[in-house]
Amino acid sequence: MKNIIAFLTIAFLVIGFSFNILAQNNVYLKVSTSRLHKNKVASSNYELFVNCDNGEMITHYAEPNDFYVFTNRLGEMQAYYPKKNEVVRQQNMLFSSKNDPVYQFFTTQSQDLGLSELGFVLQESNLEDHYLVTEWNPPIELMKDILSVKLVQEDYLPIFVSYVSPDEKAKQKIYFSDWNMDNFAIYPQRITQIDFLPDNDSIISKKTYTDLLIGKQAEEVFPLVSIPSSAKLVKISTK
Repeated sequence: MKNIIAFLTIAFLVIGFSFNILAQNNVYLKVSTSRLHKNKVASSNYELFVNCDNGEMITHYAEPNDFYVFTNRLGEMQAYYPKKNEVVRQQNMLFSSKNDPVYQFFTTQSQDLGLSELGFVLQESNLEDHYLVTEWNPPIELMKDILSVKLVQEDYLPIFVSYVSPDEKAKQKIYFSDWNMDNFAIYPQRITQIDFLPDNDSIISKKTYTDLLIGKQAEEVFPLVSIPSSAKLVKISTK
């Protein structure tokens, strides 16, 4: 993290988010997404179930093909297709549930969007008008992809984060808005993400979160699903 300024920054953030830590460990949300690229829009809807205690996350897509995606903190991913009884397995920290904003906002990672846990180091902290602006440097293993990260907060709520590539160009920008302040849960109901591509193109993605349920209510509406031992393992070609 950083020096004395960094310590004060994190202290204030902990105070600001302490009331968002739920006694219930389960979270359920409905998610609607849209993706704009080259003037084409792709949309999808899914259900999301997160166990904030153990970091396990289940995503259920009902259409066009019914399937489940299981992920955990270790980046272990399993995609299960009930109709075919097939499962696909992969392992990559990009799949880690710690990278998902829902997991971040319903655990203490909401303090810094999980940057410190991922190894980012706080380098600078400033107040600009009523915004708290912090600059982060990546861990060694991410330096080939990320030069720096800027996080902007208003009233201790993150409203914007940007990632800069090693060539000092914008890599990704994420905006958090339409904050929910009910049920002792503070989280953004809308997230807009812009990914900048090498050919001066970009992809704009939007996610809207609704129908929040926590604790036993989450379990009741989303019965826990497990992958049967009889499921056929499908290998993904790496060619």
